[in-house]
Amino acid sequence: MIFIKGKVVIITGAASGIGRKTAKLFAERNAKLIINDINEENINQLKEELLNEGATVKAICGDVSNSNVVKGIMKTAIDTYGEINILCNNAGVWWPNQDSNVENLEEDVWDKILSINLKSVFLCTKYAIPHMKEGKGGSIINISSMAALRGWINMDAYTASKGGIISLTKSLAAEYGSYGIRVNAICPGSIKTPLTEKIQLKTGYPKNPLGRVGYPEDIGKLILFLASSDSDFITGGVFPVDGGRSIRQ
Repeated sequence: MIFIKGKVVIITGAASGIGRKTAKLFAERNAKLIINDINEENINQLKEELLNEGATVKAICGDVSNSNVVKGIMKTAIDTYGEINILCNNAGVWWPNQDSNVENLEEDVWDKILSINLKSVFLCTKYAIPHMKEGKGGSIINISSMAALRGWINMDAYTASKGGIISLTKSLAAEYGSYGIRVNAICPGSIKTPLTEKIQLKTGYPKNPLGRVGYPEDIGKLILFLASSDSDFITGGVFPVDGGRSIRQ
C-alpha cells in the first residue's frame, strides 16, 4: 500500500484536471497539502472541499512563473509544516488557438508558454530543493506531455516547453540523487480535463489500444506511486500514460 501519511506535498496547477484529482488522492491518504493555482476562486473552492473532508491543506493563489510567488509557496510550506517532501510541478497551459508552427508563432506567445510551462518547473524546483536537502530527500514529479516524445504539428511552443521538462528532469535526477532526491516525469496522452474538453469534444479523443479516454486519476495514481517510498529506486524516469496511443503509427 502506498504510504503518504504526514508527508508535505506541494501541487501546482491544482484547481482543476490532473492537479485537482491528485490533490484529492493525496488528501485521502492524509498528506499535508499546499495547493496552488492562478485561479483564485477555483483553488479556494478546492481548499474548502478538502477541509470539509478532514484534510490538512493550505491554498496559495498565484502564477508560479513568478519567483516571488514561488518563494511564498515554499515559505508557507516551511512555516506551516516545517519541511517539504514532495513537489508535483503540474501547472501548465495548452493554447491550441495561439500556438502554431515557428513561422506563424508570435514571439510573446512563445515566451508566455515557455514561462508558464517550463520556467515554473525551474523556479519551484530551485526553491524546493534546499529544503529537501535539509530533510535528507524528497520526490519531484514533473508533468510533461506525449507531445514532448512525438512532436505535435502547429504546437511548437507547447512541444518545446514539455520537451524541456524532460531534459530538466534528467539533469536534476543526476545532480541530486546523492541527496536522496528523486526526480521523474510523466507524459500524459489525451486526458479528459477542462483544459482539453473544449477542443477534443469537438474533434474526438485519439483512439488507443485500451479503447478508452484517459482520466485525471490515471495520472494521479502514478504521481502517488512516484511520490512514495514504493518507488525509491526510480529516478530520471519518463513515463508515458496514454493508453498505448504512442505505439500506434
